[in-house]
Parts: sequence; C-alpha cells; structure tokens
Amino acid sequence: MLQLYDKVIKKQLITTDLAISLTKKYFNEYRKLGGTHNYNRFKNDFLIVALSSLYALYLIVTEDNKTMASKRANQSYLVVNTNNRLRTPKSISFRGFYLIL
Repeated sequence: MLQLYDKVIKKQLITTDLAISLTKKYFNEYRKLGGTHNYNRFKNDFLIVALSSLYALYLIVTEDNKTMASKRANQSYLVVNTNNRLRTPKSISFRGFYLIL
C-alpha cells in the first residue's frame, strides 16, 4: 500500500517516531483483544493506519480483511486513537470506494 501511495502521489510518506510508536500501541492493543498473529505480519498495515491517522486521512481502501481491516485490528485502532485524540480512518473496500466516486 505504501508503494501504491508512492506511485499515485509521487512522494514518500515520512515515517516518524510517533507513527512507529502508534504502530506498536496498535499491536499491543490487538494482542490484548485476543489477536494471535505476530508483529511482523501486522507491522506495515499498522504503520499505514498510524500514518493515515496522523495525516487525518478519512479512508483507507483495502481488501485485507484478515489483517488491516479485521475486527480486532479496527478495535485496536479505535482504542489507541481515542486515547491519543486521533481520528480513526474508516476501512473501505475497493468496490465501496468505487461506488462513492
């Protein structure tokens, strides 16, 4: 997804210490909620959500319902972002995104 963003927008997202910190907080919350996957499987997905939250993006377009858009992952974003006073981006499918265009 970051590579796609790069190609579409023609610039690279800047990964900050705050984004990496949020990524780790999402993962810790995900594990508290009963998630079983390891950090490496979620790291890039959580980073995309962290950067989207920090840049106040409204939508994340994804078909990745097993990791990025899973119920536990979405719950972890909401908890962490609420605690950090950040807006949680909404996950939407490619079809859903197409329909709103």
